[in-house]
Amino acid sequence: MNQDAKVQTRVAVAFILAVVVAAFWKLALMKGLLITDDIFASDLMNENFPYRFSLGNALQSGHLPLWVREIYGGFPLLARADAGVCYPFNLLLFGLFPPYLALNLTILLTIATAAIGCISTRVRSQQSAC
Repeated sequence: MNQDAKVQTRVAVAFILAVVVAAFWKLALMKGLLITDDIFASDLMNENFPYRFSLGNALQSGHLPLWVREIYGGFPLLARADAGVCYPFNLLLFGLFPPYLALNLTILLTIATAAIGCISTRVRSQQSAC
């Protein structure tokens, strides 16, 4: 990859990150939460967030997030895909930060990672064509 292509790639990454931050400015500035309206309810806040909150509590107390006593009569958190127990951003952010901040950062980082992955794929496909 020549120097000009590296500069173009960096400009593209900076541009796409700026677009992500502009589209989700409330999340980026921690001024709100992304709550979708699923006909008068939100799956994120009613179902997924409580699992991730429990994940954060377990990680911050030094336990593996295998079982949650507070949900129903006990619940295998690792068995619930919505909890995101095996997702690296959830493990890192919910273990380090307060739950609402971790949720915002997880959403932003997931979108930014996908965007950078798209750019990387495009750059690699152009390199292989040459």
